Amino acid sequence: QDYQNNHSYDLYMSVSGNLTNNGVWRNYRTSVTWPTVTGASHYEFDLTNQDIVQVTGTSYEISDYLHNAELQDTTHYWKVRAIVGGTPTDWTELKSITVHYHVAIQARPMTYAFDIVEVGEQSPAQAFTIANVGNLNLDIGAITLTGTNAAEFSITSDNCTNQVITPTNTCTVELVFAPNTTGGKNASLLIPSNAPETLEIALVGGGLPGQAELIAPSGTINTNQPTYTWRAVDTATQYLLKVTDASSQTTQWQYTASEAACPEGTGTCAVTPNISLPTGDAHWQVQTANELGNGLW
Repeated sequence: QDYQNNHSYDLYMSVSGNLTNNGVWRNYRTSVTWPTVTGASHYEFDLTNQDIVQVTGTSYEISDYLHNAELQDTTHYWKVRAIVGGTPTDWTELKSITVHYHVAIQARPMTYAFDIVEVGEQSPAQAFTIANVGNLNLDIGAITLTGTNAAEFSITSDNCTNQVITPTNTCTVELVFAPNTTGGKNASLLIPSNAPETLEIALVGGGLPGQAELIAPSGTINTNQPTYTWRAVDTATQYLLKVTDASSQTTQWQYTASEAACPEGTGTCAVTPNISLPTGDAHWQVQTANELGNGLW
């Protein structure tokens, strides 16, 4: 019987992240999956330098094989075939996986604006979750507060400092805002680790406005004079728009909330600067501000 003609099927990788059939593996838990073949009692899976494995379902986890630092930047191949009526089909074509190990850290939230607190009192605690989003262990160092008003913020709970966070796992740090004087306050929470860069969480308090959520433009656009839109921040009365174009030229514009069409601090702000951008990648940011000072980018 010609199983190749009667049983054809495609293969793909099922994983959250950026691994494809012929791609780069950067994740921690990864499985190979394939569609069901009619009449198959089981499947045989073959991976580079491994014994052929019999699989009853249509997926096979290869995380333990891939999670080996000695495989860094190496390419591996896999294939599968069905067993139908005791007879194997042809092997599928080879698919490749290039292994790349990296340390990566992420925090949520990345910025935070504490509400106004009376001098001598403190805010409710705010939790920050630190996640290992790489596929090697994340070694976190001593977490500290820094900046002009660091003394007016306080770490009240910390299960991250000097801890090793394995891939996909998290830890938390909690902060409070406890001002010694009135007015707007700025600080940063620094999270050193074996990741390439020290993570920095921007903090404000005392009435300074928080971060504006950017809406558009995003991705590829078909105009060189776009309208920039973002979510209004209720305590912001001014916004600073900064655009860096494809030639690395940076231009800034200051707008009141009224000029940005969001005077009530609700809804969407929108501005269209009278400048034409050159073709290429551009980046933009918005910083909030009010009478107390500058808020968050």
